[in-house]
Amino acid sequence: MIKQFALCLGTLFCVACGGGTPPPEAAPPSAPTTEPEPAAPTAEVPADPPPAPKHVSLAKVEIEGGGIDEAAVRDAVAAGSDAFEACYSESAKSTADLEGRVLVTFLYMKGERKSVSASHGGPAAATINPCFHGAASKLTLTP
Repeated sequence: MIKQFALCLGTLFCVACGGGTPPPEAAPPSAPTTEPEPAAPTAEVPADPPPAPKHVSLAKVEIEGGGIDEAAVRDAVAAGSDAFEACYSESAKSTADLEGRVLVTFLYMKGERKSVSASHGGPAAATINPCFHGAASKLTLTP
């Protein structure tokens, strides 16, 4: 029985970061006064920045022969998503317009994994295929 899924690489999203606002300059020391200075407004603690957009998403799951369900495949891919993102980022360094699909195929026979393959036919295939193969090989799928 063959289990396969396609990972779709989206187009590169650019997020501009202009940095935070500079801290206010300290006021020069002044002569003591009898009137208390008004309390400075309390600054709100900035919320954590939103996570960077993902470039790799699971586009489709095809299962032939049964033995595992789609939710298990999706969970395994979600658990390994950082590795797939790292593959994309590394390949995008040499191919700025990287996009397309990578077909990752798992072959199981009698409940045992026999092989894993990754196939992308576009630019950067020489770097993205082995990287996706390595990332997919580390996924835990239990038929």
